[in-house]
Amino acid sequence: MYINSVEHLKTYLRRAGYEIVDDNKQYDKVRPHLIAWHRKSDAMVYIDLRIYESPPAYVPRLWYRNWMHRRKVKRAFAEWLRVNKWHAKRRFDVVTVLPPSGCVGRPIIDHITDIKM
Repeated sequence: MYINSVEHLKTYLRRAGYEIVDDNKQYDKVRPHLIAWHRKSDAMVYIDLRIYESPPAYVPRLWYRNWMHRRKVKRAFAEWLRVNKWHAKRRFDVVTVLPPSGCVGRPIIDHITDIKM
């Protein structure tokens, strides 16, 4: 289920105008999930993922983690930008992937763009 969800998510992002640039490399002790360039907004985007393999009882729409996680994510993205010499626009997105009801069909994707860090 997990591999299928990730592949479905990558297809979803490509159709939404994202070009995946980096996938699961470690920067500053934080493993970014996806870093993509969004053509329409001309911005580099750090995409933080939460992928569920079985349906949870409750998922808050903006589950974004505590301040310490946000700080680590900001540092990791800053390191990636420095290493790759990217000095233009940047933003953070959060994506939650839920399994389909009855585990049949496509995963459900909740994509929140431009999270303020």
